[in-house]
Amino acid sequence: MIPRIPRRVVLGSEYVFPVIQLSHAKYAAAADEEDEASENRSAAHCDLGERVVYLDRSIPLTRRWRAYRHELMHALIDIALMEA
Repeated sequence: MIPRIPRRVVLGSEYVFPVIQLSHAKYAAAADEEDEASENRSAAHCDLGERVVYLDRSIPLTRRWRAYRHELMHALIDIALMEA
């Protein structure tokens, strides 16, 4: 069984990110991908300014996990660069 994706992730005392899973259409709006063809849209988006991770819940859970981990890596790198 595949575990559920957490509702928030803590990347340090100052960086607490809620993880929001949205419908396909709402995700496209949140990720500013409304003009993209459906097959070209990303599966996840991390907004460092708002400190939130968005996931498209219409995709399979295994792919959501992969996209979630990918976005967390981007967030960690960006946080490390901001604090350097």
